[in-house]
Amino acid sequence: MKSRFATLASICLCAAAPAFSQGSHPTHAVMVIECDSTPNGSVFYLTRFHAAGLEYDRIDSARSKDDREIQFSFVPDPGAEYQLQLGDRAIEWNLFFNGGDSIVIRHSPTRTKLAFDKIGANALFRDSSGRPRSQWDFHHTMGERDWNGMCQYVDDQERRMKAGEARLTTEFPKYTAAVNAIRAAEIHWYLEARASYFDKYLATGNGIPGEEEQHLRFLDSVPWNDASLKVRNELDDIVTQWMNLKMWVLERDHPDSNAIAYQNREFALARSLPPPAGDVAVMTTLEGLNYMKVKDAVRTAEDELSHYRSSASDPAYAAKFEGTLEKLRNKLPGRPAPEFSLPDTNGTAMSLHDFRGKIVYLDFWGNWCGPCLEEIPALKKLQERFAQDTSVVFVGIALEASESRAQTMDAWKMFIVNKELGGVQLYADDQFHNPYTEQYDITSVPIYMILNRDGTFFDAAAPRPSSGKAEAEIRAALTGNGQ
Repeated sequence: MKSRFATLASICLCAAAPAFSQGSHPTHAVMVIECDSTPNGSVFYLTRFHAAGLEYDRIDSARSKDDREIQFSFVPDPGAEYQLQLGDRAIEWNLFFNGGDSIVIRHSPTRTKLAFDKIGANALFRDSSGRPRSQWDFHHTMGERDWNGMCQYVDDQERRMKAGEARLTTEFPKYTAAVNAIRAAEIHWYLEARASYFDKYLATGNGIPGEEEQHLRFLDSVPWNDASLKVRNELDDIVTQWMNLKMWVLERDHPDSNAIAYQNREFALARSLPPPAGDVAVMTTLEGLNYMKVKDAVRTAEDELSHYRSSASDPAYAAKFEGTLEKLRNKLPGRPAPEFSLPDTNGTAMSLHDFRGKIVYLDFWGNWCGPCLEEIPALKKLQERFAQDTSVVFVGIALEASESRAQTMDAWKMFIVNKELGGVQLYADDQFHNPYTEQYDITSVPIYMILNRDGTFFDAAAPRPSSGKAEAEIRAALTGNGQ
């Protein structure tokens, strides 16, 4: 998940006031977007937080034209968090409104910032530097492998937050709902600081002996039934930390390489949490289905959904579960793979149809992805084994973000040359927000798929090159044998 801290830290406030429409009703809030070199036809969405782990509700939309200002006028929910999206990408979040508030956001292809915060609920959320009043820069302490020191640090910050809450409540009584929402954010950041600190060392295997147990006790103490946890999207971060640590301990004590057994164990663990944390936890387990054979994933998901429906606290979570299940069914063997049209290294658009009559080993990757890069030597060896077989083609789809200097098309081309990558290499901008990767339901990389000669799926969860099983899978597809 994209870090909110990096984005919020880059926001700055300016003194110039914009010209707002004088016709706005006082119960309305107004958001103005100043478009600077924004491509015509870009669609902005004003969205409102619904529940952790789910999509934001779309309140309104507008299309850019000739760098003109875009204006949203709406009746706000004072206790809700809003965000601004460009297409499916969030470009500004942690926005709070009361009736009569107004805000300006300046957007360009390279930067989005809060240009002017007039008055109101959102102003309470930020200090003079543009950062949230209650946000602490705990990243500076993460380099110190001192768990007790970290706990002391966030405990001190919590005391300051409580003092700030009392001041806000006294000085800004009309913004009670916004203050409550801010308090909820403070609770989450307090919890997430510890969670992020631990996760850094869990991921690298450099944890301090005994630290896992301390952190587990801390996560077990999270007040999952606290009403404030229901109104902030950061709940999914904390739940994910709890799930990751619990599963890590389970696998450490009871190692099991069977994907289905792992999934069942994780799902049972998720359902042990009370709602809404349990709902969020169940949603996080669905990502693991993408790493199972699709037939197994569909059967597992159908079984999980039948159990989950009986305890779901919000129908929206069950609807998301059903949507994920339908995406899995669309990738069953024999189902048509989505068509795409993406540029190769020469700028020529290549489509899936161009590979009809060939077995396609499809590789979704990114030059920013460590596990993807680790697969390159094994991928080259796999390609060598089929070098003389013209009925097999290796197609790499790089999920890059041209807004990043290291991921532009030129940088991607240079990477391919330097690494001497073979096969057909295609460039997909906007990473996971690219419409084609969304159609393939790609939520992480690397992901490998094998497609039949007629463009249908043979195996939508194909083995990695380094597994030693990919060659046999490709040859099975060549002979038409099932999985």
